[in-house]
Amino acid sequence: MSIRKFLAKIHLIIGLGTGFLFSIIALSGAFYTWEPEVSHIIYHHKVEKKTKPFVSISDIKNSLQQTFPKGDFRTALYRDQESSIEVLLYIPGTYYLAQFNPYTAALIHLQDMKKGWLNHLINLHRNLLLGDIGREIVH
Repeated sequence: MSIRKFLAKIHLIIGLGTGFLFSIIALSGAFYTWEPEVSHIIYHHKVEKKTKPFVSISDIKNSLQQTFPKGDFRTALYRDQESSIEVLLYIPGTYYLAQFNPYTAALIHLQDMKKGWLNHLINLHRNLLLGDIGREIVH
């Protein structure tokens, strides 16, 4: 085998390996950019539109305090009249994303941000699900 064929084979192997890694990183990043649209469907954001006004932030906080007394209310996102209110909640050890009915302040859905496929997608994009070694490979 000539040196030229040997170098071409090495170039092919390295190119296929890095191309495969870049494809995984790029595709997982692309899917992650669609996270709001996907989570809108998966995490029950849809509510029935009503003519009455939305509940106040204090009503949402009171509802959270009854369910999660140790929870720390971080932020609330009001979207439109047909979407739930998205609340970020910190409970020591993890964050939760809670969906509330904007008209009644009733809890619709609670998602642990350390669980679920979206969390795995973020880890795939950031570290190829390999922890610190994967972070070094990606960087």
